[in-house]
Amino acid sequence: MNRPFAQQDDDQLKRHLDRGGRVSLESRQTFEAPLARLGSSPLVLTFPGTEDLPKRVLNDIKVRVNVRFTHSETPNYAVLAFLNAPRADARTPDSDPGFLGSIGFFDHGPQAHHAETVARLSGGEIVKRVGKPSPMTLTLVPIALPNRQMKAQTMDVKASLELMLSKVEKLR
Repeated sequence: MNRPFAQQDDDQLKRHLDRGGRVSLESRQTFEAPLARLGSSPLVLTFPGTEDLPKRVLNDIKVRVNVRFTHSETPNYAVLAFLNAPRADARTPDSDPGFLGSIGFFDHGPQAHHAETVARLSGGEIVKRVGKPSPMTLTLVPIALPNRQMKAQTMDVKASLELMLSKVEKLR
């Protein structure tokens, strides 16, 4: 997705901070999906209470999707994440309106038992684009890495959708 004003916004915020301005991010509301297990097939998680969520995502409200994976060994695949795209699979392109991002895993060494990987993905614009009167869903799609065969393994997944208030304090 092309954001032509992103660099201008970043530059303006940097100037503000350089002059002593402050920025804060405060959690306003969190919606938890039930604990689930991800295997080699797509997993769809539902966030109860998120009906009509786009109406709550105003200018200063940001949406963050937090996903915590607990695994006994480092997965040898990546995971694609989609909002409100329950039919997403490995063939769904990243141009899909609900595409949230991709998640990779890094090896924590041979002594790491039940390692955790946490991904935090920004979802405000996507919620506005694909939100509906029904609860929001998160679809996690395991995909093989290039030139690798996916190992058959499962991992626990805990996900939350968080509404954050972003404040930029004005200089005095």
